Amino acid sequence: MAKVEEGQEPPSVKSELDDAALHQTITLEDGTKLSYAEVGPKSGAPAFLLLGMGGFRLFVKFFEEVSVRSNLRLICLDRPGRGRSGAFPEGGKESPVPSVFAKMLLEVADSLKIDKFGLVGHSAGCVFSLAIAIEAPERVIEPLVLFSPWVTLKVKGHWLGIRSAAKLPLPLLRAGMAVVNGICRLHLICGGASHVVSKMSKREKASLSDPRKKEMLDEILTRLLAEQEPNNTEDVVLCLEKGNGYGFEASGLKKRVRLVIGDRDGVVPVEVVRKFQESLGDELAEMHLVEGGTHEILFDSETVDENISFLSASMGADGWDESCASAASVGIGGSGGMTVGSREREGGVLEGCDSSASSSSSSSPVPVGGASGLGEGPVDSFLCREEGEKASGGCLYEQEKRSRGSGMETDQGG
Repeated sequence: MAKVEEGQEPPSVKSELDDAALHQTITLEDGTKLSYAEVGPKSGAPAFLLLGMGGFRLFVKFFEEVSVRSNLRLICLDRPGRGRSGAFPEGGKESPVPSVFAKMLLEVADSLKIDKFGLVGHSAGCVFSLAIAIEAPERVIEPLVLFSPWVTLKVKGHWLGIRSAAKLPLPLLRAGMAVVNGICRLHLICGGASHVVSKMSKREKASLSDPRKKEMLDEILTRLLAEQEPNNTEDVVLCLEKGNGYGFEASGLKKRVRLVIGDRDGVVPVEVVRKFQESLGDELAEMHLVEGGTHEILFDSETVDENISFLSASMGADGWDESCASAASVGIGGSGGMTVGSREREGGVLEGCDSSASSSSSSSPVPVGGASGLGEGPVDSFLCREEGEKASGGCLYEQEKRSRGSGMETDQGG
């Protein structure tokens, strides 16, 4: 929500949602148009928010306060077929959807002159987050923060209803989803925010106790219906692994992940997430169990604030300087695993960066994982100095040459 000075009247919810930053578009080299919204300072540490079924860019508005506090530039893309985004390109329909979208997001990052970035995912959006981290690990700043993460059906323990749906022939599954999509639209038209809130736990409802936040949710749902039909068919096909697959194996992941799951999640069983964490190993993944959390955990402001703040600290967001497009990217193994990348700069070198350490910690209702859990101990970061200042300790890095072209158009508003 917009920050209001004491004695001032807050802007209307509608005017807040009319902000041009929430209605930006970008056209990729293949002509595909993607819409996106962003909150937080433009010069902040960049991260992408990838939502699951029913996802819509304007939901990023609920992350605005923590993004501003954390100096995080949080960007939420409408995946193809959602919001104002165009459909998937014809040439990509035979390929795994997450792999195709990963390449799209990397094009967007190039166009926005974002070299390295963080990733936040929810539900089916976590599949896309993993695809990006595996496709371009050198560009992702760990850890990935994954809320209510959808886990492959290869991990045993999913609910009976989901396992049964996965056995349906694809035509029958699509026909059934057509009915479900119609029911979803009816619920949103008739119930609006009240319908969404009815599925939340007490702690999640408490986060929406402010009437203004409830009004915000209602208006976002109204705009969602105006821009797109509730159509979760392709996400269901993806999650049930009935289409072209994920295009990756989790064993290819080299970035740390933070798995956040509510103990009352009715979509993804806690035990499935626990097994997924164990398959990745304690050094690579840790799980945080939220008491009273459901699959609507993104509306739990306390849980979101804690984990987004943790990501921000891990990225070194407090000392982020957009004139120096390098960031901490702590890898697994090796001598610290620190890598530094940069945008192309005239002169062939990157201005001096001062390597420093800052402590960050994050509590969790029930942490699960090894002793090397995320948030225990210092997080390395690079704080950029004024251009031209002599860097000490050899902190002057040769420029990382990149041949990625921009070739894309960006528009704001409209």
